[in-house]
Amino acid sequence: MAKTLGWVRDRWLQALEPVLRTATTAQEAQLRTLWEHELQWWKRQRGLAGDSLRKPITQVRSLIKGLPVTEQNSWENPRTGEREHIGLRVFNLSEGEWVQMNARNQGVTQERLSQQVLLTDPDGLVERACSLLFSPAWADLVAGIAVCTGRRLAEIMKTGTFTVKEPYTVWFEGQVKGRGREPGRSEIPTLVRAFLVVEAVQCLRALVDCTSLEIEQVSQKYGKAVNEAVERHYGDRAELIRTTREKVSVHNFRGLYARIATFWYAPPPVADITYMAL
Repeated sequence: MAKTLGWVRDRWLQALEPVLRTATTAQEAQLRTLWEHELQWWKRQRGLAGDSLRKPITQVRSLIKGLPVTEQNSWENPRTGEREHIGLRVFNLSEGEWVQMNARNQGVTQERLSQQVLLTDPDGLVERACSLLFSPAWADLVAGIAVCTGRRLAEIMKTGTFTVKEPYTVWFEGQVKGRGREPGRSEIPTLVRAFLVVEAVQCLRALVDCTSLEIEQVSQKYGKAVNEAVERHYGDRAELIRTTREKVSVHNFRGLYARIATFWYAPPPVADITYMAL
């Protein structure tokens, strides 16, 4: 299981666990009030909404599962036939809310697919990224690494480790999303020489230290500066923007990288969508 977010752990110890540990089924109404207040705190203080609630809710429910279950504090889940802590019935979203959340995610995915365009001059796009790998500015380094590896901002600045595997591939560890995947390292292609990416990451980490930040805080603290660098260097490339209302951002580089890597490296028998999922 992934490590519990630090702020979730703090809220659990300070506000939730002391109540849940002694709660009984007779206090279900009070628990629902506590849960509503907690969700409101998340939304106001942490700025969470929509799908960003999914991970902390899942982690709180996992912590509840670690509490002792007794006749006084448990109910029989009709889906599983097993007795569960009353907190698991209360500290959740309704089925309808989960359905709406998943539907919104599917809608966003479909919209992105419908707005895909062909890249022009992929060599030129990568040449710009390669030059950024030698920049003394940390935000430029992030932009260059993002184009050349397709990694997320938090992976580049905090969680990811990159080591040379082959001239144009690296071992990568530290993915921040992707439930269901086995933890550990994976081999990913690089759009420039692999050692250039590794050295750029080392320079970046020497300039900016994110070890004390939560994953969500990396984007909050550094995302604006990185996207400003991206706009400076790639703002003239209209094909990177999905709609006329957007500016190019570091997130656009995930699709850019996947398309170029597939075009350059995918074996002919392998379908594009399969290669991009590796």
